[in-house]
This record gives sequence, structure tokens and C-alpha cells, in this order.
Amino acid sequence: MQYTKTLLNQGLKKFNQKKIDEAKTIFKRILDIDQNNLEANHALGVCYGSTNDHVNAKNYFEKA
Repeated sequence: MQYTKTLLNQGLKKFNQKKIDEAKTIFKRILDIDQNNLEANHALGVCYGSTNDHVNAKNYFEKA
């Protein structure tokens, strides 16, 4: 569980640095470990929304 929190913080840092693709990769790694992780699904929704990919954003928001 601590590992996913560490990954989440890394992903959020990348997102805040506008490194969206890197952030998405990290959040997807969390979902490889726990596909129902609320925070990672939500964060991916935000990432996709920030790039106007509303279809993928909606899919991840619905999982969150």
C-alpha cells in the first residue's frame, strides 16, 4: 500500500510539472497493482481531461 502512495505522489508531481504522459504512465502502474484504486483512476481522468481526451477521461472517472 505504501508503494502505491509513493507512486501516486510521483504521478501528481509529474502532473504538476505538466509532464502528463509521464504522470499517466505512473498512474497506470498503480492500476496494474490495484485496478480499483480510486485515486489513480481519478488522477487518470484528470490527466486525460487536461488533454481534451474526454472519452478516456469519462472512463476513468466512472471507475473512480
